[in-house]
Amino acid sequence: MTQKCVAILFLSYTQMLWATTIQTSTQNANQIGLYEKFEVTFTLDRSYVNPFDVDVVDIIATFTQPDQATIDVPAFFYRFYQTGGSNPEWYSNPGPEQWKVRFAPSQLGTYSYDLTIIDDQGTVQV
Repeated sequence: MTQKCVAILFLSYTQMLWATTIQTSTQNANQIGLYEKFEVTFTLDRSYVNPFDVDVVDIIATFTQPDQATIDVPAFFYRFYQTGGSNPEWYSNPGPEQWKVRFAPSQLGTYSYDLTIIDDQGTVQV
């Protein structure tokens, strides 16, 4: 028997005009089994010189569990490259700049989450 829990994305687009915004957002499924991977992939309307530096950009997903407890999960920068070779290995054809959040639910029930983006434009919660 597979038990399922639900993760739902609630986005609020009531942000200031100059704030960083999410351009696209997808998730791997609407229902995720207990302890299975839930993944959100999104793009922003801007890029960063060093997206790996939390002093430049910091993105946190706050998941609200069925018991109303919250869990903060950091997002990470992701970019697909084609690879080849074996000494040296080489990378080519970079894909789009993306961000990802991965989470595994530990309770049955409905989850929600918000994303908080902190950068030089300020702090935005969506």
